[in-house]
Amino acid sequence: MNISVSGAISGLSQDEKRMIEMCWLKCTRRQLKRCSEDIFLDILHQDESLSLLFNLEAVPPTRLREHEYFKSHAANFVIVLNLVITNLQNSFEQTCEALQTLGYQHVALKTRGFQSIFWDVFTDCFERNHPVTFRKESEREVSSDLITIILITIPTTTAKSFHDYFLSSY
Repeated sequence: MNISVSGAISGLSQDEKRMIEMCWLKCTRRQLKRCSEDIFLDILHQDESLSLLFNLEAVPPTRLREHEYFKSHAANFVIVLNLVITNLQNSFEQTCEALQTLGYQHVALKTRGFQSIFWDVFTDCFERNHPVTFRKESEREVSSDLITIILITIPTTTAKSFHDYFLSSY
């Protein structure tokens, strides 16, 4: 795991970063949309309490993909992943700042039932729903590493981040 002077974790070799970026850039908009919706749908199926968190409890499971909030939140996955992937090579520290902001936004959802364990649900769902251009096992493995790095960067509590927890366990 590589840690820069500013504390940002890259954790990936240049070749791995290029592999992720190349696979990502091969995805069409339709493929990314489908992938993000598959991830979000899988998340909601993994833990039905999350439907309450996203105010989707009244939406029948067969109609989720049509719901505007569902589509909007699924699109957020693509936006965040695109930000991270397109900045892996050059601006990872700035990406870390954006991810930390995202983490704090989720921490604010604790009053509505958000739990840090939900990041594990997201990770599992992402690993089951890779973008289709990540075909080879090595590409899927490195994209899973990327998700781990993202989660290390995202604070999961107001006092402590997953990053701090992860580093303290070594």
